[in-house]
Amino acid sequence: MKDEVQTEIGKPEFERGISKESTQSIPDMIVFELDQRFYILYFAIPLFIIANSIGFYNTYEETEEVLVIGLAFSFAVAVFSLIFIMIEQHRSLNKEYTIIVYACMYFVTGLIIIVTDPEVILFFENSSKKYINSSFFLLFLLTLLGSKYFIKTRILYYILSYVLLVIAFVLGIHKSKSVYHHVITFCLLIVYIYFNSLEIKSAKEMYQVLIAEDASGVKVIQPNTPLEEILTEIHDGIDKIASISKNTPATVQRIHRRIVRLLQSIAAKMQSTDNLYMPRLELVTKNMDADDKIYIEQECFDNQRVLDKTPDIGIIERKIIEYGMSELSGFLKGIGKEWNFNSFFVAGCCKTPATVIGKYAIKMYGLDEIFSISDSILELFLNDIEKRYPDNPYHNSTHAADVMSSFAYFLTNSKLSDSMTSIEWLAGLVACLGHDVGHPGKNNRFLVMTNHEIAITYNDISVLEMMHASIVFKILSNNTMNIFASLQVDKFIQVRKLIIDMILATDLSKHFDILSYMRTKYNDTSDFAIREVRGDLLRLCLKSADVGHAAKSIELHERWCLLIIEEFFAQGDLEKQKGLAISMYCDRETTNIPKSQVGFIRNIVFSLFTTLNSILASDEIEKACLNQLKQNERYWESLAKQRNLSTVHKVSETKNDSNIFPLLKRKTIRKGSLPPLSSRKVTKELNMND
Repeated sequence: MKDEVQTEIGKPEFERGISKESTQSIPDMIVFELDQRFYILYFAIPLFIIANSIGFYNTYEETEEVLVIGLAFSFAVAVFSLIFIMIEQHRSLNKEYTIIVYACMYFVTGLIIIVTDPEVILFFENSSKKYINSSFFLLFLLTLLGSKYFIKTRILYYILSYVLLVIAFVLGIHKSKSVYHHVITFCLLIVYIYFNSLEIKSAKEMYQVLIAEDASGVKVIQPNTPLEEILTEIHDGIDKIASISKNTPATVQRIHRRIVRLLQSIAAKMQSTDNLYMPRLELVTKNMDADDKIYIEQECFDNQRVLDKTPDIGIIERKIIEYGMSELSGFLKGIGKEWNFNSFFVAGCCKTPATVIGKYAIKMYGLDEIFSISDSILELFLNDIEKRYPDNPYHNSTHAADVMSSFAYFLTNSKLSDSMTSIEWLAGLVACLGHDVGHPGKNNRFLVMTNHEIAITYNDISVLEMMHASIVFKILSNNTMNIFASLQVDKFIQVRKLIIDMILATDLSKHFDILSYMRTKYNDTSDFAIREVRGDLLRLCLKSADVGHAAKSIELHERWCLLIIEEFFAQGDLEKQKGLAISMYCDRETTNIPKSQVGFIRNIVFSLFTTLNSILASDEIEKACLNQLKQNERYWESLAKQRNLSTVHKVSETKNDSNIFPLLKRKTIRKGSLPPLSSRKVTKELNMND
C-alpha cells in the first residue's frame, strides 16, 4: 500500500493534484502566478491608450476616428482580460487552455497597441498630421510583462514579441523624417526582448527544480506527525521563495534556486529515511581500519557478515594481588566523587561488590528513607541481583558496581543532578546494577547465530538487554524484594519505562542510532527541567558508564580490557568448536589487543563521551574522563606501533605457547579479584613476546 499511494505532503502547492501525465503533456511550459503588480501594469496599457487617444483628439479635434478606435479597442481588451482573469481566479482552468488564452491576450494586446497608435491610424487615412508618441513605448511595457508573468515557452515569447515588433516597425517607418527614430528604437527593443527571454529561462529553471518528477494525483493530506509538519513547512517556504523570486533580478533568482535545491535535498532525505537519527554504515565506517570496520558492523549494526582479516598476534598479561577487608573502611565515600573509583578493591574485600556499593549509594542519597525501603528488602533485592550475575570474567557484579559508580559520577559532577528527581535517581542506580544481570558471557550476535533460547525468547531483538530488564522486574515482582512498593501505579510505570529504556540503550547495535539522535536533538542549552530530556540523558549516561573503563586510569583500564578480552576469546573458542565464523577480536590467535583497543576508543567511546559532555558541559568530566581517554588511546597506539615495528612470531610457533597466553588459557576467573597491572610491565611483556 505504501508503494502504491504516495502522500502529497512535502510537495509545492502548485504541484499538488497535478497528474504526471498532465505535466508531461505541456513540456517546457511554466505557470506563473499573477499578482497585484501584474494587474496594475497590464491594465495601465488600455488606460494609456485611452489617455493617448483623448490627448491626440484634443490636439486635432477633426480626428474623431483616432478617439473612437482607441476607446473601443482599449475598452474591449480591458473587459475581455478582466473577465478571463476573474474566471481564472475563481475557477481552476485547464493548463493548456490557459496557456493558449494568455498567449492570445498577449498578442492581441500588442496588436491593439499598434493599431491604436495615432500615427498608424493617420497613415491609413493618408493624413499629414504627426504625433511624436509611438507604439514602441507600450510594446516595451508589454514585453516586460510577457517576460515576467505570461504563460509561454521561451520560443513562443520570441515569436510573438518579434512579430509584434516587426509589424510596429513596418507601419511606423512610412514617416521618412522619423526613420532613424524607428530604426534605433526597433534595434533596442530587439536586444531588450532577447534579455527578457533570459529572464524566462531563469524562471523556467527555477520552476523545473520545483516540479517533482513523480507528481501524483493524490489529494493533499493534512500533516499528522511532526515530520509531516516539517516537510509541509519546507515546501511552503519553497513556494514563497518561488513567488518572491519571479519579481527579482536574475542574479537574485540564481541564489533563490540554490536555496530551493538545498531545501528540496533536505526534504528528500527526510522523506526517504525511515529513522532520521539512524546513521549510515558506510559513513560511520568510512575512514576506519579494516578490522575495526568489521567489528563495528558486527556489534553496532546487527550485521552478521564476517570478512577475512589479516592475522596479528598479541596479548597482555596480568598479575593477581589480594586485598584485605580492613582496607574497605572509608573507601566507599569516593562513590560519585572519584572517577577512578576502584571497584576491584571492594570486590576483593567483600566478594559482593554490587550489594555493598549499591546499598551504600542508595543510602548515601537518602533514597531508602524517601521511598520507605527497609534494610531487609533492600538487602534481599541487592543480594538477588548479585547472585544472578554469572561468574564471567567481565560481565559480572563487579562490572555492574563499577558502572553504577561511574553513572553516579556523571550525575553529581554535572548540572543534570540539579534537575533530577528522587525517582530518577533510584531508577538510574537500579538500572546500572541490573543492566547486565544474567549475562551468559556471550554477545547478542553469538546468541542469534546459535539459535540460543534467549534469542528465541526475545525474537533476536536486543536479546541480552531485553533479558536483563526482564530479570530486574522479575525480582521486583517478589514483594519481599520490591524496593518500589511505596510508589503509586502511575509512578511505578514511569520508573519501569525509565529502567527499561536505560538498559536497552546499552545495546551496541543501537549505539550510532542513539548517538546521532542525541547529537541532533540536544546541546548544552537543552532544558534539563523537561522530564523527557532527562530521560534521554540518563540513557546516555548509563551507556557511557557501561564503557567508562576506557576513560579510567591506565591501570584500571588495562585490567578491564584483559577481562573483556578473556571473555571475547572464550566466545571465539566456542565459535571454532561449533564451526561458526569467529567474531572480530574474538580469535586469540590473531587478535592484536593494542590495535583493537585503539579502534574501540576511537570509534565508540570517544564520540560517546564527547557527545555526553557537549550536553552536560562539565569541566570535571572534561578533565577526568575525556583527557584520560585521549591518554589511553595514545598509550594503546604506542603499543600497537611497537608491535608493528617488531618481528611478529608466526602463528604456528606461538598459538600453543602457554607462556605467551597464560591468562587467556584460563577458563574461569574469580569475580572482583583481578589485580592491578603496571603499564610498564605490559609494555615489557609485549616486547618480550615480540
